[in-house]
Amino acid sequence: METIVAGVDIGGSHITVSLVNLASRTVVAGSMHRAGIDAGADKETIIEQWSAVIKECFSQAQLAPCRIGVAMPGPFDYEQGISQMKDQGKFASLYGENVRQLLSASIGLEPDNIRFTNDAACFLQGELFGGVARNHRQVVGITLGTGFGSAIAAADQVWDANLWQQPFGGKIAEESFSHRGLLNRYKDLTGVSVSNVRELAALAVDNYQARQCFVEMGTGLGQFLAPLIQEISGTLLVIGGNIARAFELFATPLNNELAGRNLYPEIRKTWLGEDATLVGAASLWSTEHALQAIG
Repeated sequence: METIVAGVDIGGSHITVSLVNLASRTVVAGSMHRAGIDAGADKETIIEQWSAVIKECFSQAQLAPCRIGVAMPGPFDYEQGISQMKDQGKFASLYGENVRQLLSASIGLEPDNIRFTNDAACFLQGELFGGVARNHRQVVGITLGTGFGSAIAAADQVWDANLWQQPFGGKIAEESFSHRGLLNRYKDLTGVSVSNVRELAALAVDNYQARQCFVEMGTGLGQFLAPLIQEISGTLLVIGGNIARAFELFATPLNNELAGRNLYPEIRKTWLGEDATLVGAASLWSTEHALQAIG
C-alpha cells in the first residue's frame, strides 16, 4: 500500500487537496491545492472541477493518481459513494449519482481507489490519526469559527455530533460559540463593534469587557459540553477553528466549569489545524486507521 495518498476536503464553495504521508501522518509540504467550485453547476462541471484539482495535486508532485480519501458533506452513502444531497443549496445535480464512478472515470483511477468519509467528523479523525488525540478513544472535538462544528469519538467510531443547533441560553449553540457570538456579546457590553475575533483578542490584553467575552464563552462551553463529556466518559476535548488561536483566553474558565462538575478531560488545542480534515480523509487508507468515521 502506498505511503503517499491524497486527502480531499470538499466544501460547498471549494475543494482542497493535499498529499498525505501515512507513515509520518502529516501533509506533504507544498502539496496543498485549493480552488473555488460552483456547487450549483451540472454534474459534469462539478466532477471536472473536483478532478482537475486532484489531478493537479498529483501532477505537481510528479506522481500518477493513486489512492484518494474524500471528506464529503452529507447526506451521502459513504460506503457506496452515492450522493443523497438535495434541498441543501449545493450539489443538487449529483443527487442519486455514484460519485465514486464519476470521479474514477474523470481522474482515470480505479473506483476501488477512492474512499469517502463524513466531512464533519473528519477534523476529529485527523487529530485521532496524526494529531493531539492520538492514543485517546473517547474524545469530543469542536471547531469554533464562523460556525460551531462538533464531533464525537467513542465505541470505535467517529461521528458528527451536530451540536450547533442544540438549544443553549435561549438560542441555538452556534449563536454563542462562534465569531458572531463573541462579536455580538462585545457590542452588547460596550456598544462598540469590532471587525473580527483577532481584533477582539488583541483588545482583551487590557480591556475588561473583551476579556469577559472570552471568559463567558469558556464558561458556557463547559456548561454546554459537560453532559456529553460525562456521557462518553471523555478523556480529551480537542478545540479547533480560528477561535482556537485565542485558546488561552477561554481555556481556564472552560476547565474550571468542567472541574466544578467533577469532569477532568484534557483540554487541548488542535495540533493539525486546517490540515486535520485532509489527514483524516487520507487516513482511510492507513492500516492503523484509528476509528471509523460515520455520517
